[in-house]
This record gives sequence, structure tokens and C-alpha cells, in this order.
Amino acid sequence: MSKVALTRGDSRRKNIFESLKLIEKEIREKIEGKKVLIKPNFTSSRIQKAATHIEQIRGILDFLSEVYEGKITIAEGKGALCFAPPNFNRPLMKRISVNC
Repeated sequence: MSKVALTRGDSRRKNIFESLKLIEKEIREKIEGKKVLIKPNFTSSRIQKAATHIEQIRGILDFLSEVYEGKITIAEGKGALCFAPPNFNRPLMKRISVNC
């Protein structure tokens, strides 16, 4: 059976971190000895509700930095980067080479 954790607050980043802490044991068991990939949805740079908020990714990374020592991959299709405005090019994305 899958577990779900919910939190409430004013900080999206903190809410994600705290909800993952509630199911930390299960997450540790699932990722032990495995590679970790985060697949956000960056399909739109204009409509925030159509994309994963960057603070959600930061909350996940905050949590994983405490429970996982391996390499973490963040994967997204090239379409999101091709249509993103210049200010979307965060340091995290700078090393990605994309042919649009």
C-alpha cells in the first residue's frame, strides 16, 4: 500500500520537505542502492499552474540532501527549455546543451 503525506503552510519548499520527512523511512528503503531521478514538469514558462514550481524541486532536493549521498538527476524534455524565456536559464540548467 502506498503512503501519502500532507502538510500545510505558507512555504511551498518547506511543505514539500516536511511532507517527505513524514514518509522518510519508506523513501530511504526505496532509494537505497539506486539512482535517483527527479522528473519535473516544465512544460510552460508562462502558465505557472502548468509546470512544477521551482520551490517544489528545491524542497525535494533539500530532503534528498539529508537522506541520499548519490548523484541526483533532474530530467526534462527539451521542449520546455526551447520555449522558456531567457530568465528561466537558472544555474541548474546552464550545463544542459539543447538543440531547438
